[in-house]
Amino acid sequence: MERHILNFTHSGAMFRIYANWKGEGTGKEELDAIMQRVEQEFGPAASSPSEFIEMVKDALRREGFEIFKA
Repeated sequence: MERHILNFTHSGAMFRIYANWKGEGTGKEELDAIMQRVEQEFGPAASSPSEFIEMVKDALRREGFEIFKA
């Protein structure tokens, strides 16, 4: 299981998500694709930074990541 720490900003707010990849390999390619898709599809639709972070977490979970708190 590979651990990833995602740091990103949305609407001027900084976020950090900790996620474990439960699939094959490192999960890096999957993570990059998810983040790109989420930013393109959901970024403008999110009405607040907290809504955006929940969209990111949901997308990660659907693709095989486990969200954890550090």
